[in-house]
Amino acid sequence: MNTQQAKQIPLLEVMQRLGYKPSKTREGEIWYTSPFRDEKTPSFKINTHKNTWYDFGQGEGGTIIDLFMQLYNDTSVAAALEKIATMHTDHLPTPNPAQIAPTSKKNPLAVKTPVIHSIKEIKHRSLINYLNSRAIDADLARLYMSEIHYQLGDKHYFALGQSHQNGGFELRNPYFKGSIGNKTISYFP
Repeated sequence: MNTQQAKQIPLLEVMQRLGYKPSKTREGEIWYTSPFRDEKTPSFKINTHKNTWYDFGQGEGGTIIDLFMQLYNDTSVAAALEKIATMHTDHLPTPNPAQIAPTSKKNPLAVKTPVIHSIKEIKHRSLINYLNSRAIDADLARLYMSEIHYQLGDKHYFALGQSHQNGGFELRNPYFKGSIGNKTISYFP
């Protein structure tokens, strides 16, 4: 088995054979508890479109080869390939050069751009409750922040927003932390 053949093996199948069950699934992302340590919150993600993994707890990721090198503490690609071949011999048919077709590249997922519908004074009860839970006075927050209603795809959201220098907003609510527009410096006058 060579590296190209190994990288064709779906990581989803590898995790299943290793006895790991997915904790949650999102478009093209499958989350597991890390195979490298005991944890309660899943921090190990597989990107099914790229067939790669990333462990947020370690800050490392890679291909099936990198996974096997870490799982079995191997420093050589050859040793990892040997273990992969042993585990997956029934997955890989013997290639027939006459039947090899060029691989088609998948189209990347379309990136959705958020659209701001309204910017107004903070009045929504859940946002005020969120400020209270963070021990931030709502009247003080109104001096520096606004209530932003926006749409992403076909879904509508709202959040606290602080404008920044490029005309975008830093957003926050109990379920989301992010921004609309290019990231830049936010400051209080």
